[in-house]
Amino acid sequence: MLFILSDELLATESTVKERINRAIKHIATAVFESKHLLFGSIDVLKHFKKVFRLDADLYNLFNALENNYYTTPIDFITRRIEIVINVITLKRVEENIEIFQASIDEFQESSTCQRTILLGEDLNDCFFYEHVLKWFVENQTFNVNCVFEKDNGGGVNTAKSIKNHLYNKKILLSIIDTDRKYPNSKTGETYDKCAKYINKEKGKFKLLVLNVQEIENLMPFNFLEGKAYFGEHAYKKDKFDLLRQTNPSLLKFFDIKKGIKKGITEEDPQYKEFARRCCACDPNITDFDTYYDSINNDEYVYPPFSRILNIIENDLKERINDIDLLDFQESEWHRIGKNLVNFTCARNNEALN
Repeated sequence: MLFILSDELLATESTVKERINRAIKHIATAVFESKHLLFGSIDVLKHFKKVFRLDADLYNLFNALENNYYTTPIDFITRRIEIVINVITLKRVEENIEIFQASIDEFQESSTCQRTILLGEDLNDCFFYEHVLKWFVENQTFNVNCVFEKDNGGGVNTAKSIKNHLYNKKILLSIIDTDRKYPNSKTGETYDKCAKYINKEKGKFKLLVLNVQEIENLMPFNFLEGKAYFGEHAYKKDKFDLLRQTNPSLLKFFDIKKGIKKGITEEDPQYKEFARRCCACDPNITDFDTYYDSINNDEYVYPPFSRILNIIENDLKERINDIDLLDFQESEWHRIGKNLVNFTCARNNEALN
C-alpha cells in the first residue's frame, strides 16, 4: 500500500503532535520493514526526518525518501491512502488516481499497518491470485515489490473473516466470485453474505467481486493442451473444447466442475436456455428439444470437465509468460492484478544506509 503523508501533519499544536508522531512512527516502521510504500512532499519528509533523527532506521528511511524524491516512480500506483489528522473527504479522484483519506487515529497501534491481508474464499484462490499478480507485473513491466499475507475465508464464512479483519483495523483486500450459473442468474451464498461490504470500501479495505462463476473460469485454458486424457475424462475434455472453440463467452459462467444437470434446469427456464446455447456448440446435438426430452433429471444436459487448477498448477508456476487468455479472462486478470499491486506494493528489502 502507498501511504501519502499530507502537509497538515506539519501541525505543531501539542494536542495532536504526539498522536501524529505515533501514527507516522508505526507507518514508517512498516515501510522500513518492506511491508508498504511511503511518500509525501519534500517539506513533510524533511520534517519527519528531523522528528525521528534519534531513530537510526526511521531517519535513514526518511533521508532516502528525500534523496530519491524526484526519481521515485509512483504513477503506476492508482490507489493511495493520504494520512490526515481528521478525515474530511473519504475519497477523491485526481487524474485517474483514487485517494482515500485516513486519520492518524487509525494508526495509533502498530498492528493496524502490518502487511496487507489477501482474503480469498480458500487458500487455493489466494495462490492463484499470486500467479495473476506475477503475470500482471511482468506484463506491465512494473518494477515493484509486492508483499501480502494469504488468508482462507472458508467459503461461506468469508463474510465473518471480513468482519473480523475490519474489527481489528487490518489492511484488507478480499476477492470473491459471484457463483452465477449464467448471466443475470441469482448469486451464490458466499456473495450474498459478503455483498453488504461492497459499499463499505475505504482506504484500508476493498471487496473485489469477480464477474465470473468462480475462479475455475479464469484459468488459462491453453495449459490444458498437450496433456493426456483417457476414457470419460477425454470425452469431457472434447465437450469442453467445443465450448471453448465455438462460443468461448459461455465459459464465463459455465460450471466447469459440476456441469449442467437437467433437474436444475427444470426449475429455472433461463438456465435451460443457457444449456441450449451450450448444446448448440456440439454438432452431434442437432435438435436440442428432442435431446433434452430423452435424458433423465439426474443426467447432464452438458457434462462438466474437471477441476482445472489441479491439472495446470505446475504450468502456472513455470509458464507465466506463455499464458493465452480469453477476452473476459484478460479483463478480470487485469482487475485482479491492478488491485493487488495497489494493495500490496512495498519497499524493496534493501539496506538504506
